[in-house]
Amino acid sequence: MSDPDPPEEKKPSSRLIYKVPLAFLVFLFALEALVRIIKPQPRIQMVRPNPNFLVYEASGAVVWHELDPEPRWNNRCRVRHSNARSVLIFGSSIFYGSRLEAEQAFSHHLQRLLDERLGTGSVCVSNFAQPGYGAAGNLAVARGVLPRIPGSVVLWQIWGGDSSDYRLLGDTAYAVDRIVVGEDGYPLGFGLSGPLHRWLFRNSSPYQYAVLSLVPKADDAKGEFAYRDRVLPLLDDMLKLAQTHHGIVGLFMAPFLDKPFREQIGERALFGPKWGSQKAAAQWADAHGVARVELAELLVNEDYRAIRMDPCCHYNAVGHEVLARVMLPRTLALLDVPGAG
Repeated sequence: MSDPDPPEEKKPSSRLIYKVPLAFLVFLFALEALVRIIKPQPRIQMVRPNPNFLVYEASGAVVWHELDPEPRWNNRCRVRHSNARSVLIFGSSIFYGSRLEAEQAFSHHLQRLLDERLGTGSVCVSNFAQPGYGAAGNLAVARGVLPRIPGSVVLWQIWGGDSSDYRLLGDTAYAVDRIVVGEDGYPLGFGLSGPLHRWLFRNSSPYQYAVLSLVPKADDAKGEFAYRDRVLPLLDDMLKLAQTHHGIVGLFMAPFLDKPFREQIGERALFGPKWGSQKAAAQWADAHGVARVELAELLVNEDYRAIRMDPCCHYNAVGHEVLARVMLPRTLALLDVPGAG
């Protein structure tokens, strides 16, 4: 008998050859869809445009606002009252009034109180603050506003996030001041760089999320020294801009909302690490003869729990009414109204 033929070597099925990459593509599409639906929040702030929200570059910085910002900007007031003085507010989500309607923000209440005190049409209050704004964004807006509205009183919010630096990558703004970025301005990730990295970052949500979650932090990301290096030069520019257009500036130091204001005043006097940015801003204001207002001192008799939206720094609707009331005398003083202060 002859030996039996050896079994034929099985070759990979042609179907399997196609199934593996197909399954991988399906997985990638599913992962992409899942991340876009869930929208997990990486550790840095991002500002995305939408049909009702604009994000763009202006005066060397990234700015953003609603498609119709008039409810807070209140430009119609100056159209109706061409001889009115102007109070212009610059800041972050604290002064903007996050999660509140424009009519609930302190700027709206301040307008009402000034109308009652000085008469309708005497002063127009405009709120140019935006959530996420640092000093760079506020200065960019001020560069476009102050030349058009000379002689304004500027209420400038001071907060630890003033050193935030946003960069427009694609159509989205990313806060890159606290992370390591490459020469092209994109966050470093997975050793990739160049066109492929930039394309994946702009077009792949999972890739972008992974990069933003794992990118190394910058060593000098925050604190007093970062504030001095990044913010004080911008305050110099802001003051020069205001003075060029005959404006008056007041700095308003925003407190935390995690403990009674009286305790914060005591801590603030010691200028611990938590207060590094406020220390730098206070010293800058004193050196330049700029009025500065400690909101914690104005609010010292208020129950911080009753006026806060969260333990960080945001005020609820009642809190914004209180802010307007306690800031009214200081605003009148900056307007040089007799008997104010």
